[in-house]
Amino acid sequence: MTQPEADALLAAIRAHAPNFRPLGEGLIAPGLLYRSGELASLDGHAWTAMERIGIRTLIDLRGPMEIEAMPVRPPAAMRLVSVPLHPGQGAGTGAGAIDNTAAAQRIGNAYRHLVQAYGRDIAGILHLLAGEDALPAVLFCTAGKDRTGIVSALLLAAIGADSAAIHADYAITNAMLSGPARQRVWDMSTRLATFDMPAGPIVDAMLAADPAYLEAAFDAIAPLPVFFERSGLDGAAIDRLQNRLLPPA
Repeated sequence: MTQPEADALLAAIRAHAPNFRPLGEGLIAPGLLYRSGELASLDGHAWTAMERIGIRTLIDLRGPMEIEAMPVRPPAAMRLVSVPLHPGQGAGTGAGAIDNTAAAQRIGNAYRHLVQAYGRDIAGILHLLAGEDALPAVLFCTAGKDRTGIVSALLLAAIGADSAAIHADYAITNAMLSGPARQRVWDMSTRLATFDMPAGPIVDAMLAADPAYLEAAFDAIAPLPVFFERSGLDGAAIDRLQNRLLPPA
């Protein structure tokens, strides 16, 4: 497949899922792993594009309410795996959050909760991606920023990416979710109340891919090797994941 053909396929998908992109571009072998916001809006042309780039597995990190409101119906050849991650009580902005600072604090709390409460689920996702038949795969949630961002960051850490590279991958969302795409995600999140979305003017904190949020998650589970081991991701599993995903030397 030529680069213009590949670019056209990505554009067809992004027309309906604007935060769809390769995960860890330059860190992971091309064409193996992608990250995205919700995929319920994909039309037949976009699903055909997903088939043409070879997607086998879709890993849905959304909760039951989101799945019910926006069901994903992929072609029969694709496997849809649900691993719900929920920010937890008190993770939303709540009525008392009247500015960006308070909202950012609550989101940091949500990130801490996600890694502390769902370590084994996240390790299970990485085991799945290290398996024989999972790749190419897509990780997705509603916006493709928070739950997808955390799992993507931990995966990159597991295969040996440094902090700068992990933060750079996370920050791409700030460019992907701009303009109309930004408003669309805000409208969806408000309707679904994924993070107890408020009516106040704190959009910047809610939709930003702020490195402080990732740092809150990583600080909550340090040291990382101990977190992986306790979650059920041992050295052999990490070796398999690296063998599957790292570009050839």
